[in-house]
Amino acid sequence: TQSTWGNKASLFFHLFSSVPFETLNMLLFLRLLTSRVLCAFIGYIYPAYASLKTYRRQRPSEYTQWLMYWVVNAALTIIDYYGSFFFDNMPLYPEVRLAFFVWLVMPKGAARLYKKYMAPILEAHEEKIDTHLSEIKRRVSDTAMDAGRKGMDLIKAKSFEILSATHQRAVSLATQELLTPKTRTTIQQIE
Repeated sequence: TQSTWGNKASLFFHLFSSVPFETLNMLLFLRLLTSRVLCAFIGYIYPAYASLKTYRRQRPSEYTQWLMYWVVNAALTIIDYYGSFFFDNMPLYPEVRLAFFVWLVMPKGAARLYKKYMAPILEAHEEKIDTHLSEIKRRVSDTAMDAGRKGMDLIKAKSFEILSATHQRAVSLATQELLTPKTRTTIQQIE
């Protein structure tokens, strides 16, 4: 009934209105921090360790599981990064994200998502993706080589400037030491 709902809402309001705002902020911060730490552990640290153990034990059947996990995780990380403004404002998002990572780490969690969604998308666009990746690699390589050349040219130019200045100073000092006081006075008068 309406009165029962009103009483519950009123009770809730009175309970939390008496809690200082700073305390609520601290509780929210602890909730977010805890979920982020757990997501990092469950979503990245544990799978990285499990992948390493799988590699060391040489179990090809488990390779597939972890490769699918990392492909799905990479896609979700990109979605999470670009959608963070929207997602971070959703109620219970940290808890849902944590539960989702737990499901992904399970043996068939990421595999289901990969096989149903990721594999068809990747297969349909594999040629385009490969073409774009090749182009990106080429551009990065060209940019790095160009930057390296420019850096070497700058080092050569600055080295020449330093050597030239050092040479001029050494000649100047040597010349001054060879001149007699009378010659020095004459040169100073001319200048």
